[in-house]
Amino acid sequence: MRADRDLAAKNGFGTLKEAIMKLFRFSAGFLLGAAVGLGVALLLVPRSGDETRRLIRERVELVLEEGRRAAEERRRELTAQFESLKQPLPRDR
Repeated sequence: MRADRDLAAKNGFGTLKEAIMKLFRFSAGFLLGAAVGLGVALLLVPRSGDETRRLIRERVELVLEEGRRAAEERRRELTAQFESLKQPLPRDR
């Protein structure tokens, strides 16, 4: 834990908590900016309303499917880790 604090301080973050908060704020700002940019681009693109709605629907479905896949993969990883932790430790004789 001390090494984490030293590394964070060395890089000008003060503490590990501060470094994580800075990363979170940056990520949140980036995602908000991307969402606003996407919204503006969709409003200004020369397409019909039906085509734009179809495009939005397809993209949302794609993102949701990717999220489901990632969640399922993570669930399998965590289940495997949990099962391995349930195994009794070998006894030294």
